[in-house]
Amino acid sequence: MPLIGGVEFAAVLAVLYVLECVIELHPHDLVFTQSGRRYRARRPWLYPSNGDWGWLILNPFRPAAIRLRTSVRAASQELLDTRSLSRRVATFRAATRSLRLTISLHATVLLVLCPMAVAVLGLRAILIPAALLSFLLAALTASLFHRAWKQFGPPQTPWPQLVKMTIYPIASLRALDQLALPLLNDWHPLALAVHFNHQAAAARLYRSAWAAAHFGPNPAPAGVESLTQLLQDSGLDPTPLIRPPTPWDPTCVTYCPNCQAQFVLRAGTCTDCSGITLCPFTTARTLAAHPSHG
Repeated sequence: MPLIGGVEFAAVLAVLYVLECVIELHPHDLVFTQSGRRYRARRPWLYPSNGDWGWLILNPFRPAAIRLRTSVRAASQELLDTRSLSRRVATFRAATRSLRLTISLHATVLLVLCPMAVAVLGLRAILIPAALLSFLLAALTASLFHRAWKQFGPPQTPWPQLVKMTIYPIASLRALDQLALPLLNDWHPLALAVHFNHQAAAARLYRSAWAAAHFGPNPAPAGVESLTQLLQDSGLDPTPLIRPPTPWDPTCVTYCPNCQAQFVLRAGTCTDCSGITLCPFTTARTLAAHPSHG
């Protein structure tokens, strides 16, 4: 009687692989994952007992994701340059072509061919040759990963990742995540949303930046002008994005410019939006007519 069948073996490998697709994130992180030819903007699910961290399951069929921290930063021209961002992405894809092919081959061997061989020949017959081939491909992946890290990663050698990929071949199938997640951290989040043509994410990011620039703890209305220009250059009109909502009833006199929650308070801050000052509806209509000015 066989130790384990092909279906059971495939199920075990699939569970171990999906666990490698789970990443831990900060609540303000935003991850762009590829779905078909488009990118989706996703935020982490927060842990019930710890609001400082969250988790996210990356697309198992697309072993690369872009992560960025969406905390408000200075919108310098360099951080908003979508042309240099496009060049960075193109360079990364060209430089990691061999790594992608190796990962695809390894995934085919480990997740498809090995379970089929177990079903036909049994686990004992294929265990040693399959393990040797898998470790060989994992070592090759680690080598290609290290070479790409020197070009795109921080100066420190990623020893923990290299060791894990070498001794635990399933981890090497997500090597591209380790490279791609911090790849574009130097760019403003809005530039990424525009580059990936994600209009919903661009709208949310612009509204948050505009609210922080006008109603945050350290207002700087002039800093949003370059963001407004970037949005307009991409074909989006910023005015509707910051237009105040329709009051629910006459008692609602203020609202949060970021999340657009409404309040009966005449003054105060939104506790859900890091201290954004509540905006009177009358003031909001004036500001919405001139989104790039205070």
